[in-house]
Amino acid sequence: EFDFAFVRDITARKQSEDDIRRLNADLERRVAERTEESARLAAVLDASPDFIAIARDPSASVPYVNKAMRRQGVALGLDPDDILLPLFHPPESVRKLQEIGLPTALRDGTWIGETEVLQPGGGAISVSQMIQAHLDPNGQVEFLSTIMRDISQQKNLESEIRTSRDLLLRVNAELSKASRLKDEFLASMSHELRTPLNGVLALSESLQEGVY
Repeated sequence: EFDFAFVRDITARKQSEDDIRRLNADLERRVAERTEESARLAAVLDASPDFIAIARDPSASVPYVNKAMRRQGVALGLDPDDILLPLFHPPESVRKLQEIGLPTALRDGTWIGETEVLQPGGGAISVSQMIQAHLDPNGQVEFLSTIMRDISQQKNLESEIRTSRDLLLRVNAELSKASRLKDEFLASMSHELRTPLNGVLALSESLQEGVY
């Protein structure tokens, strides 16, 4: 009887398996790092009082909104899982975004302007809004992001400043008018007093000179 044994070199296969394990470990590490980075970024965005959203199509549902915008949407009665950006704005702002904001962002990459955001109790607040077009490696628009900051207090302050300025202009005009009237009065009085005083001065000089 004979015993047979076959020996096959599997060094290359073992090396390949080790390489695959290293690649998988590196991939898992990168995924974990990206996940952690995304979580940190989401925490930063959620901590912001600004309204922040990311959308691939402005007319479609928004895949991401931060906490402030999500809270605003819920207060407006919107479904937090199916938020549409136009529902945050009054009609005039929607028209401005469609006619100016979005075309400018798609053409130039960025648009910054003033719009309004609806309030739960009615009415709207003024916001400074930026729309950013983000491109893929091929130069095509991959998605859009928008940031809206409440500037209602700033607008109110500007209105108060304008009111104060208008009041100061009116007061200055009234002071100028009063000063002009005073000058006119003094000029008139000087003329009226000069005529009789001339006679008095002439008589006084005559008396000083002893002229009868």
